[in-house]
Amino acid sequence: MSSECFQSGLPSERRQVVRALGEHLLGMFDLSIAARAPPASWRDFFRYLRVREEAGTELVDRFAEWFVERKLASRGYRVVSKGEEGCDIRAVKGGEEVYVEVKGRRSEEPDDVKLTELESQVAHKYRERYWLVVVIGIPNNPRALVLRDLAQYRTEVTIPGRKLKECSEEL
Repeated sequence: MSSECFQSGLPSERRQVVRALGEHLLGMFDLSIAARAPPASWRDFFRYLRVREEAGTELVDRFAEWFVERKLASRGYRVVSKGEEGCDIRAVKGGEEVYVEVKGRRSEEPDDVKLTELESQVAHKYRERYWLVVVIGIPNNPRALVLRDLAQYRTEVTIPGRKLKECSEEL
């Protein structure tokens, strides 16, 4: 069954996310009820499928990394490696190579972000080529905020949520 019947009740950005996740995933579920009365939100959809309400931190982080990979690709970056020490994603665009640390959050507003000592060392090494990307609003309204050149901070970095909100730009 096509997911179009479910997608028609969603805003266009959410339809793109559904497509990006793949129709093969949606094909595993009987969406006939959703076709008759589309859910108002992702939360309603997942409740219908009896998916637990709270996702674990690992699942939130995996979603955030997937989301950032999609955002980078949409801006012409190609992911060349994942899971390197001190960063989650290494990507290139033309001759530019960037090192991206990804943090995922359920909250709609950014909160404090803490980098490990290793992440901080890598940030100092690569300076403006090291990006912190915080994905907020997971899963209903994900937005990626990027902060570049974290080397100006100490060995163990904690970025206050208000500073992330003020100084970052949307990816």
